[in-house]
Amino acid sequence: MSYQINLGQVSAMSTNDTRAVVNYAEVAKSFCNYYYLNVSAKGLAEVLQVFDPNVKCTYNSREIVGMHNILIGLCSEGISRIKYDKLTYSAMPVDRSTLLIQVYGLCQATTFSGDCGNVYSFVETFVLKTDGTRIFVTNYIFKQL
Repeated sequence: MSYQINLGQVSAMSTNDTRAVVNYAEVAKSFCNYYYLNVSAKGLAEVLQVFDPNVKCTYNSREIVGMHNILIGLCSEGISRIKYDKLTYSAMPVDRSTLLIQVYGLCQATTFSGDCGNVYSFVETFVLKTDGTRIFVTNYIFKQL
């Protein structure tokens, strides 16, 4: 399954009219629903297409560049999937083509053998950009609380 977004939402996100207020919230909701559902069910590899290949990431205070390196880091920790619960998010447009989303909630890592770790609180921040035809994550911060 690839990530699809209504192009009307993308167009409105990149304009300055009042519809952008409604549509950036719809884009954030659509992104969060897609991202968290798929990472929980199938793992981070399922959502790779929403990340810019050279995404800049801070994962628990470690700086990482590139999706490949993010996956290597998670795999080295034995993480195959992350289950999420009690998610809340806030979103706001940064400029005509950029959206900031911050998510709070609970998560639990699942290992490749199916074992589950402790449940912990987290905050996750995404910077989404549009080129007018697609939306992708350019910057990403994950912090276990």
